[in-house]
Amino acid sequence: MIIGYVFSGSSSNGGLFFGESDAAEIICSNCGTCNDYGYAPRSLNINKSQMYDISFTDDLRRVFSDRFVAFAKSNLGSDEQFKIIQTAHGSLNYMFPSRIVEFDSIRRKTQFVNKCDLCGGFESIVGAHPTFLLSEKPIGPGFFRTDIAFASGKSKFPLFIVGVEWKKLLEKEKFRGLVFKPIEG
Repeated sequence: MIIGYVFSGSSSNGGLFFGESDAAEIICSNCGTCNDYGYAPRSLNINKSQMYDISFTDDLRRVFSDRFVAFAKSNLGSDEQFKIIQTAHGSLNYMFPSRIVEFDSIRRKTQFVNKCDLCGGFESIVGAHPTFLLSEKPIGPGFFRTDIAFASGKSKFPLFIVGVEWKKLLEKEKFRGLVFKPIEG
């Protein structure tokens, strides 16, 4: 039974979320882990051809169009905080879901590589797909994120998850770049 869906963008927008000035404050100098997932830059340099409703930066941060945000707030009743990021081609929005679901790293056989003595994180966390959650109950309304961030260095980021009903509502809007991967319960 499908209990929810990982959702992301289908294409990199060619931009980097983190600039050199960001590194000292929020990126661990030893392993590269981001220590503040709530951080969003004021501006982002991206390719105009890559302005999707949902996309991701080259360092794997998901960004959303104004159209996506308006729909999420008005039609889905989302209470998430979206932060506006300016680009040369209009604005995009960053969101870090406040609702957390626990990822089952044992069943998935996720690998935690090189524990960092400085921040306590890991240099890399590998093994996000297929996605397994500790709870096998269906995901309810809202945007969710996993309790574990995957990838390496500053590109590590949690998976974003929605329930079956929200997936249907999002699909009806035909958002450009929106991709879903099912989560079996």
